[in-house]
Amino acid sequence: MPAEKQRRRGEAAARQPATPAKRRKVASVAATRTNCSCTARPDVRTYLERYRSGGEKQVMASLRSLAAGELETELESCERLRDFIRAYGVPRTFKGMREDNVLPLAPVVRHLQHRWAELQSLPHEDDSTAIIREVDALADVCKAAGFARNTSFASKALNMLGVPLPLFSSECLAYLRLPRTASYALFHEAWAAAYEEHRSAYEAASKRQLEQSDGEEARLGARWFAMRGFDVRLLLVGGPMRK
Repeated sequence: MPAEKQRRRGEAAARQPATPAKRRKVASVAATRTNCSCTARPDVRTYLERYRSGGEKQVMASLRSLAAGELETELESCERLRDFIRAYGVPRTFKGMREDNVLPLAPVVRHLQHRWAELQSLPHEDDSTAIIREVDALADVCKAAGFARNTSFASKALNMLGVPLPLFSSECLAYLRLPRTASYALFHEAWAAAYEEHRSAYEAASKRQLEQSDGEEARLGARWFAMRGFDVRLLLVGGPMRK
């Protein structure tokens, strides 16, 4: 028995970070992960302030006009999509897109316009299969057009069109302890499981923040803003966890 206890102690010690600094970092991250519900209100407020400051609100309006086919020419729509890609720092995955030639983005534009009507129903559903299908389809269109298969871009673009979904990012992958090669289906499942533990706190915080809202904020709804608030926490905690 003493030998067995000694073996277990040795295994436990081996699982601990090697240095005091690393142990403090792990403890800090663990505490932050555990206390997500306590930070729901400031997280939602942080995102709402960013949204209301004009940045993301303007981006959403711009992308929606593209998807709704409100722009006069395909060239103008491609230019609008290029601006969105630049705004979110993913031009490196769109090789071949140039200042004087944005028409290679046309297949992506057409896909968003083709799916626009269907996307309008997704915010009112809680269907993970439909969400995953839409993200994968947009990522596949990017690849078929000659670009990288960028799941991060696909999830962000659909989210900016008003679809409530988990945003695929390296920070969130780190928080969820998933490899960078994880599929969106696996990511969605892990994100949803982590969110479920704190859903009520984030949705309650979102509803309080939106009590006096109307127009676009009311259309997006408390669920959409609650999920963005949770992403604020994942980005904050997951960033330092990236390798």
